[in-house]
Amino acid sequence: MSGPSAWVIVKILERVRAVDSIQRASADVRDEALETYDALRAAAIHWQEQRTGTTPPDPEQGESANESGSVTRPLSAVEAAALLGCTERRVRQLLAAERITGSRVAGRWLVDGDSVDDYLIAKSVA
Repeated sequence: MSGPSAWVIVKILERVRAVDSIQRASADVRDEALETYDALRAAAIHWQEQRTGTTPPDPEQGESANESGSVTRPLSAVEAAALLGCTERRVRQLLAAERITGSRVAGRWLVDGDSVDDYLIAKSVA
């Protein structure tokens, strides 16, 4: 597996913290699972480098933004709209359709930065 499929799978595994769960598995299962994860991540990094000329960040670094513009902090609807190149209303439509994720806090939307990144990746692949 390579390219966008690997990138999407790696993003999903990182989001659900699957690597943390793998660490608790038995040694033989853990070794095989981590080897598979490493291969997927390598394919994803290669694809990202080919596509944008940048390397994605290591998920263990915990940075709020990386060199390729990915955002891992909550965004306002206005910030999400700017990143997506659309209106704030369109962001609310994407939230309602569950194409991106977020939560309402004090009557305002906080959009998950990772979901915006995922949406942009899926849109660029399609």
